[in-house]
Amino acid sequence: FWVGFEQAGTTFNLFAADNTNRLIGSFEIPASWFQSINAIFIVIFAPLFSLLWLKLDKFKMNPKTPFKFAWGMLLLSIGAAVMGIADGISNGGTSMALVSPLWLVLVYLIFTMGELCISPIGLSMVTKLAPPKLISTMMGVWMFSFAAGNYGASQMEKISKSMEVSMGQPVNVFWFVAVITAVASVFLF
Repeated sequence: FWVGFEQAGTTFNLFAADNTNRLIGSFEIPASWFQSINAIFIVIFAPLFSLLWLKLDKFKMNPKTPFKFAWGMLLLSIGAAVMGIADGISNGGTSMALVSPLWLVLVYLIFTMGELCISPIGLSMVTKLAPPKLISTMMGVWMFSFAAGNYGASQMEKISKSMEVSMGQPVNVFWFVAVITAVASVFLF
């Protein structure tokens, strides 16, 4: 999950800078500003997701943790596919076309919803399932998964380029992430 999610700090930033129409009148939105969209959506949607889980629990319909993880992974896959479509629109013709910034906003929304199905749930499960003497160690392992995801995210472009060489055709990073996370979500479901 984190390898795909952290594309927001790498390839999404490049996409915002190179493939997105960032002009509003004569003002050009800095590409780095798109990084704040996830934080804004977290503040807006975290309380709503908390209420959703509580409501579902009241009706004995709260999904088990693996299903929440599966939904998070599926949302990540959908967001990456939306990004793949935006990239195709931008780079699909004979010349590059700038796409609306709303593509990135939509992807950040979908990614944030996926994150809210995984991050707080995983954090909670680590504290519930770890033996009392190992809670802090296991919390460190959980946090290490973020670091490993960031490292993996930085390698995705390199991996897709090496796949291009071996397959003899272009491999889009966004579609690559979409497929991998879709397969992972199927296994989780």
